[in-house]
Amino acid sequence: GAPQYAEGEYWPLNFNDFSGAFVVVFQLLVVNNWQILMDGTVEAARSRFPQLYFISFYLVAVVIVLNIVVAVMLSITRKMEKGIEARRS
Repeated sequence: GAPQYAEGEYWPLNFNDFSGAFVVVFQLLVVNNWQILMDGTVEAARSRFPQLYFISFYLVAVVIVLNIVVAVMLSITRKMEKGIEARRS
């Protein structure tokens, strides 16, 4: 948990400023060591509420929204392929 946060030198990744928060949220979105960031934030806040935020963000943004975005992209690609095939015929 928190020792990995220190060993990985994740100190700049926090919610103290916009750029740090942006990188934290991006790392959550790409699922890059998000559990280490969560443990460090929980330790720094001395509260379990950041854990609720990190897990709910993962479930909503990564599992649901990212899958919807991929599905829409696949749908658009398929429609474009059908249009190209129709023009060739």
